[in-house]
Amino acid sequence: MTRGRDANTALVIAKAGSGSEATDTLARILATGRTGRTDRTDRTDRTDTPATTHRRHLADRHLADRQPRPRTPTMRPRADRPDWFPTRQHELRTRVGDIGSALIRLAAQRPDLEHAVARAVETHRQALC
Repeated sequence: MTRGRDANTALVIAKAGSGSEATDTLARILATGRTGRTDRTDRTDRTDTPATTHRRHLADRHLADRQPRPRTPTMRPRADRPDWFPTRQHELRTRVGDIGSALIRLAAQRPDLEHAVARAVETHRQALC
């Protein structure tokens, strides 16, 4: 049996004029993987399995042989927290909320402020002329 890029080919060598023997031998090989001979030439070869499949099976077997150790992540702080840290953290979180409120309030005032600046610029231009 040969595996080609475009087609697979099975060739059987038999005695001259014995087409039925060649056909029977080919059918037996395809069905059982054996030629039917009783001497050492009747090897049970593996089917034509791609190399990637063989590598995958070998890797699976290798991993099964090894006893993987379950990994449990351990969380450890990189440094000790100072005593003042929780208080300061709370203050900053409160300020973030205050700053967010101030930004919303300023965004609401922006159109009025832009209009007032535009009026002042126009008044200044008229005074210069």
